[in-house]
Amino acid sequence: MNSSSLLLHHPSPSITHLHSLSFSLKHKLPQFISTKSSSFTTSHEHNKLPQFTPTPKTQPQARARTQTQTRSSINDASNPVTLKSRLKNGDTLYGLFLCSFSPTLAEIAGLSGYDFVVIDMEHGFGGIPEALPCLRSLSATSTPAILRLPESTPVWAKKALDLGPQGIMFPMIESPKEAQKAVSYCRYPPNGVRGAAHTIVRASGYGTNEGYLGFCEEELLIMCQVECEDAIDKVGKIAAVEGVDCIQMGPLDLSASMGYLWDPGNKEVREKMRKAEKEVLEGGGAHLCGFAMPHDPPHELKTRGYHMISGAVDVALFRKAAVDDVSKFKNSLETTDDSSAMATSVTPSLKARLRKGDTLYGLFFDSFSPTIAEISGHAGYDFVVIDMEHGYGGISEALSCLNALAASQTPAILRLPECSAMWAKKALDIGPQGLMFPMIHTPELAQQAVSYCRYPRAGIRGVAHPIARASKYGLDPGYLDWCEDELLIMCQVESEEAVHKVQEIASVDGLDCIMIGPTDLSANMGYIKDPSNENAVKMVQTVEKAVLGLEPNGEKRVYLAGFAMPHDEPSELKKRGYHMVCGAVDVLLYRDAAVKDVQKFRSSV
Repeated sequence: MNSSSLLLHHPSPSITHLHSLSFSLKHKLPQFISTKSSSFTTSHEHNKLPQFTPTPKTQPQARARTQTQTRSSINDASNPVTLKSRLKNGDTLYGLFLCSFSPTLAEIAGLSGYDFVVIDMEHGFGGIPEALPCLRSLSATSTPAILRLPESTPVWAKKALDLGPQGIMFPMIESPKEAQKAVSYCRYPPNGVRGAAHTIVRASGYGTNEGYLGFCEEELLIMCQVECEDAIDKVGKIAAVEGVDCIQMGPLDLSASMGYLWDPGNKEVREKMRKAEKEVLEGGGAHLCGFAMPHDPPHELKTRGYHMISGAVDVALFRKAAVDDVSKFKNSLETTDDSSAMATSVTPSLKARLRKGDTLYGLFFDSFSPTIAEISGHAGYDFVVIDMEHGYGGISEALSCLNALAASQTPAILRLPECSAMWAKKALDIGPQGLMFPMIHTPELAQQAVSYCRYPRAGIRGVAHPIARASKYGLDPGYLDWCEDELLIMCQVESEEAVHKVQEIASVDGLDCIMIGPTDLSANMGYIKDPSNENAVKMVQTVEKAVLGLEPNGEKRVYLAGFAMPHDEPSELKKRGYHMVCGAVDVLLYRDAAVKDVQKFRSSV
């Protein structure tokens, strides 16, 4: 029950198969196979085993073993490397709490080097259906997952365990009796009350792992959260309950229960925490786990003897990275204009702001996580490009992100997978402020793109506005006028052919914006590894000169948009006259923040 707005993490493995069939450990079940042996490595190369592979296939070891690893071969089924085995080995584990329920962010977290990820069903929006794709993503990176339950009940425990995490975290355990109940929810009869359906669930490889019953209870990590004053006073007895593997301290709820809401650094709270920590560590039974806080960073918890430390929350990492990215660009502007203001209750359209002379700063969005979309809007971006060309999502997933961005009235642009009437029609019906067409190489293609956005007779867009989200499902009588006047139509110029014809493309009636694609352009020229190549840079400059040199046609003009690159910062694009600048991608902001978080902890110890 800890708020996840500070630095929190939650583990989420799958504890199903290690000790079983004769084939290699690496081929066994769900989330139950992660493996980092040495206490801390200096990089995020870890020996992790896949969490779930329903059929016994040989998989190459994903990460190199560290020199300090002394465990016997991870292919030795008698010595499986799990969270429990690593804790018994004396390793200190560092993890992340996942509240976004984004499979993409889960995958990035695994690749970043965390020892475990806690999928948070207590404070995150998701439940069992949303947790499963995240478990699968983590399994692909061989990162153990822990599921934090919304409440300590047999129903939630049963459904969570059937997914196959390596650990399960019970919130608000206030007495030894409640801890005993929690343990019973994880045990099959006669030792507990867990419902028996192991032959058909993911935890046992849908029945393919014949040894599941032999090790699932031995290797499952059972964690009890102690997070109120009454529970802290009984922490020694809770930790001594047979079957309890970890005591997870909850500083935020503890401080609130003591009358110090949002003040976990209060002296009395800290004294309670220190006393409880000592009881758990001296008891010699359960391992001590905790959340890092601003006043109590991860390395301090490590110094005090914590065995598992959660130092960050995915949404908080992304929020900070996004806010910092926006602030950096806004602060770089030589003059202050309306583009430095966040969205207000009356937000003008992107085209209206461009006509006014604002320079707009945006984010490319590839995770298709509604939560990350919502955070992006609140971070202050002027627009967000939902990327259906290179992101995994389609119209259905984009719609959820549009709804999330609507909460902050942040305009969305949809980048299509291809320039086609079908994609344009479906995209326009869900109501973005702009459409971006990729790979426009000729003026003829640009004309087609514009026609896909216009109703007959000006174009060929299918007519269904009375039932589409774009017109508020027919409740907006002004929609037909708006979509003709205010829809931003963008064409990407990203090939040599397009550069040579850019003036003709930019002159197409109805086209509002030319977006330069430097990575595809450099690849098209033979410099796929070198977008900063002198010849590629000259091509970009040719497009800039052509677009910026066009004379406005009355109030109508064509705007220049572009991506910032490592060799070409957002502020540089602004100086050269770009009207719209995209400076970051959501998954890269999160990736860099996650990797940095892991490396900071490793280097501190």
